[in-house]
Amino acid sequence: IPEQVIAGEAFSVLAQIKTTFRSNQKLKTRLIYNSVLVSLLFFAIIAQTVSPFTQWQIALLGMLTGGGAMLLVSLLGKALFKKESLGMGDVKLAAVAGFFLGWQNILIAIYTGFVFALITMMMINVVKRTRIVGYIPLGPFLALGIITFIFWGKDIIQIYLSLVV
Repeated sequence: IPEQVIAGEAFSVLAQIKTTFRSNQKLKTRLIYNSVLVSLLFFAIIAQTVSPFTQWQIALLGMLTGGGAMLLVSLLGKALFKKESLGMGDVKLAAVAGFFLGWQNILIAIYTGFVFALITMMMINVVKRTRIVGYIPLGPFLALGIITFIFWGKDIIQIYLSLVV
């Protein structure tokens, strides 16, 4: 499957997540709809069956790794902050993306999404000169991290390895 098709599906998820925002940036809903995630997973399973892009074991392990990593973040956040800190839609989005990317790549994509969220929140804090309080939706940043990895993942890995090694 061409990376552009996968990126197109990820962009579709990003666009559908974005539609949860009003023009004044207040949230109508904080949900990533299950119908979006189920359709994306359905597409992934059909694509994997028709034109395998990875081994089934790697795809399933990627799904478990993506969902498991985000579930761990959610549980740790809830224990630390005593309230929900990450929605289950984010967990399910990471699981579906893990099916596409595999277990190692989904971790990098998730990390990239968190970096995008951090940079954006820091920029908003600087520009508005106020501290952001309340719920920050992670879904759009997670989808952006996934798309970024699909197009530039190999480059990101090479840059990282050149800095570490």
